[in-house]
Amino acid sequence: MKNITKFAAAAALASISAYAQSVSYTETTTGGNTLTPGTGNGSLIGYTTTLNLPQWNPALFPGTTLVGVQYTLMGEIFGRTVGVNPNAFPVAFVFDITSDNFTLTGPFGGSPGVSTLSASGSVPVISTGAIAPLASFGPTVTTLGSATSSAVSDPSNLASYIGSGTVSFGVSATSAFTLNGTAVGEGGEIFLQANSSTRGASTITVTYNYQSTEVPEPSTYAAMGFVGLVAGATIWRRRQMAKKA
Repeated sequence: MKNITKFAAAAALASISAYAQSVSYTETTTGGNTLTPGTGNGSLIGYTTTLNLPQWNPALFPGTTLVGVQYTLMGEIFGRTVGVNPNAFPVAFVFDITSDNFTLTGPFGGSPGVSTLSASGSVPVISTGAIAPLASFGPTVTTLGSATSSAVSDPSNLASYIGSGTVSFGVSATSAFTLNGTAVGEGGEIFLQANSSTRGASTITVTYNYQSTEVPEPSTYAAMGFVGLVAGATIWRRRQMAKKA
């Protein structure tokens, strides 16, 4: 009897949950944003831009209503270096991003934001190997790190997400880089000329949760009624057995 009750309950819940659905839209800064170039250790580079995502259009989901909205921010940072070895001996060039952060501003006044989302993992190092005297290298481009925020809910502005237009999110990224030169096969000091820029990309995903406003199928009520009937019969039977004992 207990197994029958569990089966009936599972069937009823599965039928009800079919009315809860979601749809997601994603937008990424096109090709990454070229960050403001900088030279020398500790130079700050960054960008600020706006990403527009579709509103939840009720015409595309007839018979439903919007019940929740969440969004996430993913940041990715790229490094690009070009260098010249002006020395009379080989030089290895090392480039790394020491600090990179991404922030998101919500679309409406009371919306929550995502701040100081730092790329995860250890900072990768771009090494050119030995560069011959008076030779150059680059451009070298590589992914330096990425990170994704947890989902942020915005229930207070739910009505503002409904429509056939777009919702605007503000995103920004900042980084600082260091430049280091190492002589290969030669001692003493070296002089290295280099400039560097960084490219970053921000991706926003917004998820709309919506629910059917239609009356559940008769089968749903039947399943729920069956659960109640079986549960009631089980309780009555146990009470009868207890009395006899």
